[in-house]
Amino acid sequence: MKNEQRETFKMLFFVPQLGITALTPVLLLTALGIWLKDSFQIDILVWLVIIGVASGFTAAFRFAKARAGKDDEFTRSVSGIYDKKKPPVTEENEETEDIKAEYERINAARDDF
Repeated sequence: MKNEQRETFKMLFFVPQLGITALTPVLLLTALGIWLKDSFQIDILVWLVIIGVASGFTAAFRFAKARAGKDDEFTRSVSGIYDKKKPPVTEENEETEDIKAEYERINAARDDF
């Protein structure tokens, strides 16, 4: 019963977090566009709203995907949370050596970046 309650509370907090994650970029960029229009007569409000919607959607998607536990290696490496995990090795052969070399290459490239 306690596990079910915990999952319920997690979902109750997940929905508002997802909404805030999606709306924050839209609202901030809209406010920036209005301020730029009023202060400097720069009319880029529409473009800032479009960028805000795109970034809000992307942020919400990444947040939901991370919370679902379906975060793949590509997303982790792109978002900067790539951890240096060792490749799974079951038995030594040429293929596992190639995998180890690839992981070392990725880790070295990440460190250089």
